Amino acid sequence: NPALVTAIAGFTPADNVCCVTEATGIPSGWYPDPAGAPGQMRYWNGTAWGEPPATKRRNKLWLGIGVVVIGLLGIYLAAAPYITVYRMKSAAENRDGETLSEFIEFPSVRQSLKDQLNANIAQEMASDNEMADNPFAAIGSALAGTLVEKMVDAYVTPAGITRLMAGESPKPDRTDSGNSGRDPFADASMGYQSFDKFAVTVRDDDGEDIKFVLSRRGIGWRLTDVIVPQ
Repeated sequence: NPALVTAIAGFTPADNVCCVTEATGIPSGWYPDPAGAPGQMRYWNGTAWGEPPATKRRNKLWLGIGVVVIGLLGIYLAAAPYITVYRMKSAAENRDGETLSEFIEFPSVRQSLKDQLNANIAQEMASDNEMADNPFAAIGSALAGTLVEKMVDAYVTPAGITRLMAGESPKPDRTDSGNSGRDPFADASMGYQSFDKFAVTVRDDDGEDIKFVLSRRGIGWRLTDVIVPQ
């Protein structure tokens, strides 16, 4: 408002003028805040008032805070599966089944193990020539299915997952308890498989890989699949 400028401008033209606009005739420069803020100066560019310096400082401050928050969030999201693995390992070592269960989708893991074990047994039976000609093969297949169910029930528990994490492979011919004395996820390798998949790999007593697949769930991660050796 040029009239307001004229009213409040207690200035010496020679000190404040950087240019004079033909449109208003009001010199551009720094003047007392037309809103009346004590000690505040505002810049008049010849057609409009600039932002108060305090507002600019606040905007820069909030921008800086926003950048820091986004950066910290990005770091957390990238590190989240590693944090989940560490918490799973800690819970397993402390035999804290309740906490370990928070990171496991048991229905998904159960179905995954069941499908793999059934496929392994079916493949073994198909490659056995004696079983191919055996009239009791169907009965053997049914019994094998029952065995798989019992194995899955034994492993899809916090204690069973802990045994898998320590490198015990679920095998039909296993007769021992599988207690190798190893720590859960000992010497494990891990890393992203994709944006929403993260894998942890441990070696069993036979030197074969057991892979634990974690899936992204919101900003968190949960175990959804355990891939065992064939």
